[in-house]
Amino acid sequence: MRGVIIWFCSDTRQAVVWCDDSGDLAYARDAAAWLDPAAAASVGDYVAFELGGGKATRTCARLQVLATGHAPGLARMLRDEPQPAPRRLRACA
Repeated sequence: MRGVIIWFCSDTRQAVVWCDDSGDLAYARDAAAWLDPAAAASVGDYVAFELGGGKATRTCARLQVLATGHAPGLARMLRDEPQPAPRRLRACA
């Protein structure tokens, strides 16, 4: 699976990933989830990982950064983008 990191804690190596299948978010719970626990990572990085977990939570395993700074504004866009206003219907003439 591939996706973009939308939240990351450098101290604990926890991450939340928006998956490219547009399914539920996936979670890297600690440094053990990373292929290289010392590799640099940040919000907006494009990553590859093995998807695990059950019905309730998707998890990341063997997470690795493929491209840094790929989508730095994605988290803000997902959080803050206003919903489009409903379109007004016109009466038929």
